[in-house]
Amino acid sequence: YVHKVAGAVAASGASLDEVHTAATLATARIGTLGLALSTCSVPGTPASTRLSLPGLIEVGMGIHGEPGREQMQLPETNAADRTASILVAGILDQPQSSASEAQVDLTARRLSYVTGQRVAVMLNNLGALPVIEMQIVTRGVMLELAARGLVPVRAHVGALMTSLEMAGLSLTLYMVESDDDLAYLDAPTAAPAWIKSSVLSAESSDLVGNRTISYSAADYEKTVSATVQGLRADRKILTAIAAVCHRLVAMEPELTQYDAICGDGDCGMVMKKGAAYTLQDLKTYSQDNTTIDLSSLFTRLATGLSASMGGTSGVLLELCFRAMALSFASAAAVRGVRDATLVDWTAALRAGVDAISYYGGGRAGKRTMLD
Repeated sequence: YVHKVAGAVAASGASLDEVHTAATLATARIGTLGLALSTCSVPGTPASTRLSLPGLIEVGMGIHGEPGREQMQLPETNAADRTASILVAGILDQPQSSASEAQVDLTARRLSYVTGQRVAVMLNNLGALPVIEMQIVTRGVMLELAARGLVPVRAHVGALMTSLEMAGLSLTLYMVESDDDLAYLDAPTAAPAWIKSSVLSAESSDLVGNRTISYSAADYEKTVSATVQGLRADRKILTAIAAVCHRLVAMEPELTQYDAICGDGDCGMVMKKGAAYTLQDLKTYSQDNTTIDLSSLFTRLATGLSASMGGTSGVLLELCFRAMALSFASAAAVRGVRDATLVDWTAALRAGVDAISYYGGGRAGKRTMLD
């Protein structure tokens, strides 16, 4: 839904800021949850056996087969309706008395709503569910929503984003705020996987979501060209970084094993690539200087990791280190060039964490790289 809204707004000729605003508001009004009877076979990793028992389902399983929040036995009777109930209950909070009380943000665990709220419904086949079972679960979801006072106005049912041969589905609910939201969903697109909207009914209500965070896009723009002199550290910092990199290279098999259990199995490989590149880059540092400029060092680390790692991890670590470089430079601009203290290091790390959180959307407890 977020991609569809952003694409429709962009196709209308809106500015990049307007596209970003529309996508952010859509994200704040969306809740999603997956459920599966089997995992997928990630190429190059051992097959998972955690759902090998008959009738066992996992709620919250990720698109790469990441473990969900709980496992349970699928009821022998009314299984489809029970599945629908589990998914809807896992997404929605209790109804609110007014639209202002129902405001949501990206940190909310469940989606708030008001009675009479219009909602768009997406049921995505994760790969191996028969069409007839998808339709039966869809019926159950519609009944669950109606029982909670919600008014489905659009439905999108089918295989929009699959996970190889995973036998499961995901439910996404989009709280509709205005007719513009519906127009964006209904707008024509050449995307082959998009399913044309099924128009159901229409009632009126409003819901607005907001998101705030201390780190801004303007802060990142400053770090891209940060070449000013920052705080200093003894060149032993290079030895410490090298030790970390050697450890990451050695841990590649262990990281890969862990990520094959809870992720997509590439963490060890990606970290090893970044560490190996950094080790080579450290050899080019001049041996003449007894101190290291930390702003230049972390800007250089950011550039190297971005070029060598790839993937989401490389981008987020680049953002982290660029924010740290800016923090060291800002501290030097305020209090002069000097050796960095523990307070300076703490402030820099906080800036890096805020950058990852801002651009990656991660929060404490959400099982991201921040944790």
